[in-house]
Amino acid sequence: MRHVDGAFELEPARCTRFGRGHTVHWIQANGSVRDPGVVEHGVVTRVDFGMIEVRIGDELRRFRNHDTTTFHRLVRQLGRSVVIQDRWGLLKVPGPDGDRCFSISAESEPWTPCTPRRTRS
Repeated sequence: MRHVDGAFELEPARCTRFGRGHTVHWIQANGSVRDPGVVEHGVVTRVDFGMIEVRIGDELRRFRNHDTTTFHRLVRQLGRSVVIQDRWGLLKVPGPDGDRCFSISAESEPWTPCTPRRTRS
């Protein structure tokens, strides 16, 4: 999901799960702008399959996300600076055409596998 000039643009999702670490829900994204809560700025230090590591001050934190391939591509393209909004379970990658939003869950939280979108046959 991308936030541009006060509006959100949906991107096609391959996963139908809206829990933390999966597809960003529009209510989650909207809330993160209207009532952001604590906003932390960090730097991505590592991206592995399903895991994102971010340095926030002196602390290293690890988050799960189901689409680290897309996340890694964006970080390579836009830079390693990110914004974390724990209240909304979001990690944002700022870019010249708006923020890209990724849903995250703490590494310590239980993980539920993706529910794939069904294709019509």
